[in-house]
Amino acid sequence: PKRTLSDDVAAIAWACQRYLESGVTSTTDAWVEPGMPEAYIAADKSGALSIDTNLFFLAQPDTWRSYSKDFVSFRSEIEALPSSSHLTAKTIKFICDGALSAGTAALLEPYLDDPQSTGLLIWDEDELIDAMVHFDALGFQIHAHAIGDAAIRQALNAIEVVTRVNPRWDRRPVIAHAQLIHPDDLPRFASLGVIANIQPLWTYLDPMNAQLIEPRIGSKRNNQQYQLASLQRSGARIGYGSDWPVTSHLPLDALAVPTHRQSPLNANDQRAFLSPHWVPNSRSDSSANNAAANGGKASNTKIDVRRTFQEKIDIRNIVIPGARIVKIVVMKLTPPRIVPIP
Repeated sequence: PKRTLSDDVAAIAWACQRYLESGVTSTTDAWVEPGMPEAYIAADKSGALSIDTNLFFLAQPDTWRSYSKDFVSFRSEIEALPSSSHLTAKTIKFICDGALSAGTAALLEPYLDDPQSTGLLIWDEDELIDAMVHFDALGFQIHAHAIGDAAIRQALNAIEVVTRVNPRWDRRPVIAHAQLIHPDDLPRFASLGVIANIQPLWTYLDPMNAQLIEPRIGSKRNNQQYQLASLQRSGARIGYGSDWPVTSHLPLDALAVPTHRQSPLNANDQRAFLSPHWVPNSRSDSSANNAAANGGKASNTKIDVRRTFQEKIDIRNIVIPGARIVKIVVMKLTPPRIVPIP
């Protein structure tokens, strides 16, 4: 049966409870399509939305121009809610490519298992520039899904034009996943003020990387994924995210993985995939890892938060920019052996 507004409100309430049980008190939904803002507004008014939530309106090549006024209208409606509201709408989501596991992440060089393919760029670059310039000028934050090195370069190119064309403001653009960055593009994150939103639970050599992705792109490119240390040395800001339900939404499952670059599961757990340390020279040091968990995404969305995490409801991304400054939450979201910032 077709889902109703009440169904969506109930799903939002259920998700909020799961987050609160995990110590997460602030979210953003990073994939908001027509019909979804109404559900969030209804949930907020009814009290079902118990977590601060920022909506990311999805911009697509063939619809962004016609939906632009709707995005602005919903933002205005949400801004007019009472001060007790948990809802904001400050961000536009762009999807630039697919995934390495599916062979749809956009690459600069062909896939080894399909030499005729370099993946899929969803946007024409000029169209992406027009859209990003447009929404940035309206005061929306830019958030781009880009996994392959070609898609990451395209997103960086578009953001560079945005910073050159539009007046300067606290825009804090984000590239989500930033999985396979070409070495020439690493310093551009810092120079353009782009936040790399990395999934910490993906930063070890899991079966998908070892058995599916590496044969497709080769060892050299596979080992260039998640270049955390290089990003940190360059001065780039990193924010963490889970991409739940693809992977766990529990912060403590993930936050130490970028440092040790191994499976997060206990070796005594029969489910454990006993992986080697994956590219140790690319792992995050503990202090920088704590900084990523503290600041990257949280400051980006301008919510009063101290911890970073990303979640997903059903097929929609829910980015968790962190938790309010509550002692028990701070402790829950602190990686092992890392002292929380006072």
